[in-house]
Amino acid sequence: MTQDKKSPSAKEMAQLQQHQKIQYEILQTYITAMQAAIIDTRQRGCNAGMDRIFEALAAPGLIPSDEHKDADRFLNQHDPYATPCRICGQPSLTELCSTACLYDAIKADVPEQEHARLDQITAFCEQALYSEQQFNLPFSTGDYSYATNGHLMIRVPRITGVPEMASDYIASPDVFDHYLSDDPDLCFVPVTSFDLPGHCPDCEGTGWHSFATRGWLYDTPCKSCKGSGLGISEHIIHWPEALVQHYRSDYLRQLEQLPELAVCEQPDRSMIRFRFSEGEGLLMAVRQALTNEDARNMTRHAYARVITHDGKLIPAYCHYDPEAKTAEWRHLSSSQPFSPDLIYRWQVASYYGSF
Repeated sequence: MTQDKKSPSAKEMAQLQQHQKIQYEILQTYITAMQAAIIDTRQRGCNAGMDRIFEALAAPGLIPSDEHKDADRFLNQHDPYATPCRICGQPSLTELCSTACLYDAIKADVPEQEHARLDQITAFCEQALYSEQQFNLPFSTGDYSYATNGHLMIRVPRITGVPEMASDYIASPDVFDHYLSDDPDLCFVPVTSFDLPGHCPDCEGTGWHSFATRGWLYDTPCKSCKGSGLGISEHIIHWPEALVQHYRSDYLRQLEQLPELAVCEQPDRSMIRFRFSEGEGLLMAVRQALTNEDARNMTRHAYARVITHDGKLIPAYCHYDPEAKTAEWRHLSSSQPFSPDLIYRWQVASYYGSF
């Protein structure tokens, strides 16, 4: 026979209710601060919103230390509902807690002798734990394994254990083969360096910008180099000597690290083709931004995330015929055309495999 659990006394119930009230008040305080930060962001910009958040969290000592570099991992590990990550055992809201564990999970199905090649291509994936387009995962199709982050793409001979392609944002294998096919007219030039800048050309390596207005002196971190003063950043665009187009400096640095690199620029396609000892790939150039008004009067190819008037998201591309001077919008996965009148809003994107 089991004994009934003793009911809490009136004093214990009062203490519990008081504790719950305090927790609710704390929660309400932080929710209100976050809501105020949203208002600040709308009215005064992102910096004002972040200042509001820092102000709310600094007093109770809740600002994360500088040792935390992965926002997804921090969120996973500190949530009260976290459970152990399947790979590392650290607290996590999801089965895997970080991109490192995501790739370790893939490695479990890949022979050890192939791990070096897997590491090589995963560096070209979107470095995020979650990706709507699944660009954070390498994939295989046909005789090759691929990786892309939406701006550059790399492929190597198929790696055993890398899963088959499963994203609607990536086109069929014949498109890859078309743009990476052998062409005797192409000239690949060996490259060891793109002569990337040693320091940020915007702030001249200081990491800061200072300016005065009406008697006020402002110091603000450089957005081009994110305050580092270095010449390699997603926001620093470089024009390599002997090339026609501009490219992101951080992507050029990635290419520099590939063994036996050789490149061939194709300005008509706004990209670089590259080859190295283990494989080959493509890097898109930085191009002029397009606007909603251009959707019905396109004069060049474009790849985009399209939002229709009824709220649907369509991975799409616009095919421009320069001879007929006509443009046609198509679904990325099926190549079926659709009317530009359906477009409510769109954003240029480099969906690899559908150039």
